[in-house]
Amino acid sequence: MISGFMQPQIEHGAWWMVDGNCGIDYIPADFCGADEIGDFVESTHFYGKPEIVIGYGARLSAPGYMDCTEWCVFATEQEARDYLEEMYGD
Repeated sequence: MISGFMQPQIEHGAWWMVDGNCGIDYIPADFCGADEIGDFVESTHFYGKPEIVIGYGARLSAPGYMDCTEWCVFATEQEARDYLEEMYGD
C-alpha cells in the first residue's frame, strides 16, 4: 500500500519515449513536440529518434505541489499499478 504525501497517478495516453545517456524518459505527447523533448529530460545525448508509444503512465505526485517522480509507461493499467506498489509501497 502506498501512503503519505505522494499519491499514485496513472494516466492512459500517448507518450514520447526517448532513450538517452541518462536512461529512458517518457513525456506526455500532448506536453511537447519531438523537437522540444531535450528541454524536458536530463539526457544530453540520444540513441535514435523519439518514439510515440500508447500506454499507461505511472508516477507518484504530490497533489497541489510540483513534487513528483518520473513517468514510467506500461501496456496495461495493472502493470502500472504493480510497478508503483513494487517501487514505492510500504
